Amino acid sequence: EMRDDLMLTSSSSAQCLVAFSIGVHLAEAIDMVWHKQPSKLLTHHVFVILCFAGALLTGKAVGFAVLSLVTEVNSVFNKTRIIHVVAGVDRASEEFQLNARINLATFAIRMAIVAWMNHQSFLYFGILPLAFLLPCNLGLLFVNFWNISVFRQLVVADLVKKAKAH
Repeated sequence: EMRDDLMLTSSSSAQCLVAFSIGVHLAEAIDMVWHKQPSKLLTHHVFVILCFAGALLTGKAVGFAVLSLVTEVNSVFNKTRIIHVVAGVDRASEEFQLNARINLATFAIRMAIVAWMNHQSFLYFGILPLAFLLPCNLGLLFVNFWNISVFRQLVVADLVKKAKAH
Protein backbone atom coordinates (compact mmCIF):
# COMPACT_ATOMS: atom_id res chain seq x y z
CA GLU A 1 0.00 0.00 0.00
CA MET A 2 2.85 2.42 0.75
CA ARG A 3 4.10 2.18 -2.85
CA ASP A 4 0.79 3.67 -3.98
CA ASP A 5 0.62 6.40 -1.34
CA LEU A 6 3.80 7.54 0.38
CA MET A 7 1.98 10.29 2.26
CA LEU A 8 -1.05 8.71 3.86
CA THR A 9 -0.11 5.04 4.41
CA SER A 10 2.44 3.43 6.68
CA SER A 11 3.53 0.14 8.22
CA SER A 12 5.06 -0.83 11.54
CA SER A 13 8.38 -1.77 9.89
CA ALA A 14 8.49 1.61 8.12
CA GLN A 15 7.80 3.38 11.41
CA CYS A 16 10.58 1.41 13.13
CA LEU A 17 13.03 2.29 10.34
CA VAL A 18 12.15 5.98 10.58
CA ALA A 19 12.45 5.90 14.39
CA PHE A 20 15.87 4.24 14.11
CA SER A 21 16.95 6.88 11.60
CA ILE A 22 15.86 9.63 13.99
CA GLY A 23 18.10 8.06 16.62
CA VAL A 24 21.08 7.93 14.25
CA HIS A 25 20.58 11.54 13.11
CA LEU A 26 20.11 12.67 16.71
CA ALA A 27 23.30 10.91 17.83
CA GLU A 28 25.28 12.46 14.98
CA ALA A 29 23.81 15.92 15.68
CA ILE A 30 24.68 15.68 19.38
CA ASP A 31 28.20 14.57 18.44
CA MET A 32 28.62 17.61 16.15
CA VAL A 33 27.40 19.97 18.90
CA TRP A 34 29.46 18.19 21.58
CA HIS A 35 32.64 18.56 19.51
CA LYS A 36 31.72 22.14 18.53
CA GLN A 37 31.65 21.34 14.83
CA PRO A 38 28.42 22.91 13.57
CA SER A 39 27.99 22.79 9.80
CA LYS A 40 25.43 22.53 7.04
CA LEU A 41 25.29 18.85 7.95
CA LEU A 42 24.01 19.77 11.41
CA THR A 43 21.28 21.91 9.83
CA HIS A 44 20.39 18.96 7.59
CA HIS A 45 20.22 16.64 10.61
CA VAL A 46 17.92 19.05 12.51
CA PHE A 47 15.52 19.19 9.54
CA VAL A 48 15.58 15.39 9.19
CA ILE A 49 14.84 14.93 12.87
CA LEU A 50 11.96 17.45 12.73
CA CYS A 51 10.44 15.99 9.56
CA PHE A 52 10.84 12.35 10.58
CA ALA A 53 9.48 13.04 14.06
CA GLY A 54 6.55 14.90 12.49
CA ALA A 55 5.93 11.93 10.21
CA LEU A 56 5.87 9.52 13.14
CA LEU A 57 3.71 11.76 15.34
CA THR A 58 1.14 12.45 12.62
CA GLY A 59 1.38 9.10 10.82
CA LYS A 60 1.75 11.07 7.58
CA ALA A 61 4.68 10.99 5.11
CA VAL A 62 6.26 7.92 6.69
CA GLY A 63 6.65 6.51 3.17
CA PHE A 64 8.46 9.68 2.09
CA ALA A 65 10.80 9.32 5.07
CA VAL A 66 11.55 5.72 4.08
CA LEU A 67 12.13 6.73 0.45
CA SER A 68 14.50 9.47 1.55
CA LEU A 69 16.60 6.83 3.31
CA VAL A 70 17.30 5.26 -0.10
CA THR A 71 19.46 8.31 -0.75
CA GLU A 72 21.76 7.15 2.04
CA VAL A 73 23.19 4.53 -0.35
CA ASN A 74 25.15 7.45 -1.76
CA SER A 75 26.71 8.01 1.67
CA VAL A 76 28.65 4.74 1.32
CA PHE A 77 30.45 6.03 -1.78
CA ASN A 78 30.79 9.54 -0.39
CA LYS A 79 32.42 8.26 2.81
CA THR A 80 34.65 5.96 0.75
CA ARG A 81 35.74 9.05 -1.20
CA ILE A 82 36.58 10.83 2.06
CA ILE A 83 38.62 7.81 3.21
CA HIS A 84 40.47 7.83 -0.13
CA VAL A 85 41.27 11.54 0.24
CA VAL A 86 42.42 11.18 3.87
CA ALA A 87 44.50 8.09 2.99
CA GLY A 88 46.15 9.96 0.11
CA VAL A 89 44.88 7.70 -2.67
CA ASP A 90 45.88 9.19 -6.03
CA ARG A 91 42.83 10.89 -7.56
CA ALA A 92 43.87 9.61 -10.98
CA SER A 93 43.99 5.99 -9.78
CA GLU A 94 41.47 3.51 -11.14
CA GLU A 95 40.19 2.83 -7.61
CA PHE A 96 39.54 6.51 -6.86
CA GLN A 97 38.00 7.21 -10.26
CA LEU A 98 35.66 4.20 -10.10
CA ASN A 99 34.39 5.30 -6.68
CA ALA A 100 34.16 8.92 -7.89
CA ARG A 101 31.95 7.94 -10.82
CA ILE A 102 29.72 5.69 -8.70
CA ASN A 103 29.55 8.46 -6.10
CA LEU A 104 28.45 11.00 -8.72
CA ALA A 105 25.90 8.59 -10.24
CA THR A 106 24.34 7.76 -6.86
CA PHE A 107 24.48 11.45 -5.96
CA ALA A 108 22.51 12.31 -9.11
CA ILE A 109 19.92 9.68 -8.12
CA ARG A 110 19.87 11.19 -4.62
CA MET A 111 19.19 14.66 -6.06
CA ALA A 112 16.42 13.34 -8.32
CA ILE A 113 14.68 11.57 -5.41
CA VAL A 114 14.82 14.66 -3.18
CA ALA A 115 13.62 16.95 -5.99
CA TRP A 116 10.73 14.57 -6.76
CA MET A 117 9.80 14.42 -3.07
CA ASN A 118 9.89 18.22 -2.89
CA HIS A 119 7.54 18.43 -5.87
CA GLN A 120 5.21 15.79 -4.44
CA SER A 121 5.00 17.49 -1.05
CA PHE A 122 3.59 20.65 -2.66
CA LEU A 123 0.63 18.56 -3.86
CA TYR A 124 -0.48 18.13 -0.24
CA PHE A 125 -0.84 21.84 0.58
CA GLY A 126 -4.41 22.34 1.77
CA ILE A 127 -4.72 18.65 2.62
CA LEU A 128 -2.19 18.38 5.45
CA PRO A 129 -1.46 20.91 8.20
CA LEU A 130 0.85 23.76 7.23
CA ALA A 131 2.77 23.30 10.51
CA PHE A 132 3.77 19.86 9.20
CA LEU A 133 4.36 20.70 5.52
CA LEU A 134 6.27 23.96 5.98
CA PRO A 135 9.31 22.58 7.86
CA CYS A 136 9.40 19.53 5.60
CA ASN A 137 9.33 21.67 2.44
CA LEU A 138 11.94 24.04 3.84
CA GLY A 139 14.12 21.07 4.77
CA LEU A 140 13.78 19.55 1.31
CA LEU A 141 14.55 22.88 -0.36
CA PHE A 142 17.64 23.25 1.83
CA VAL A 143 18.73 19.72 0.87
CA ASN A 144 18.09 20.46 -2.83
CA PHE A 145 20.38 23.51 -2.79
CA TRP A 146 22.97 21.76 -0.64
CA ASN A 147 22.99 18.73 -2.96
CA ILE A 148 23.53 20.93 -6.01
CA SER A 149 26.42 22.69 -4.28
CA VAL A 150 28.08 19.45 -3.14
CA PHE A 151 27.55 17.77 -6.53
CA ARG A 152 29.24 20.69 -8.27
CA GLN A 153 32.18 20.53 -5.84
CA LEU A 154 32.56 16.79 -6.42
CA VAL A 155 32.49 17.15 -10.21
CA VAL A 156 35.16 19.85 -10.07
CA ALA A 157 37.35 18.06 -7.51
CA ASP A 158 37.11 14.54 -8.93
CA LEU A 159 36.59 14.97 -12.66
CA VAL A 160 37.54 18.46 -13.85
CA LYS A 161 40.80 18.73 -11.89
CA LYS A 162 41.72 15.18 -12.92
CA ALA A 163 41.12 16.04 -16.59
CA LYS A 164 43.26 19.19 -16.29
CA ALA A 165 46.10 17.18 -14.71
CA HIS A 166 46.34 14.97 -17.79
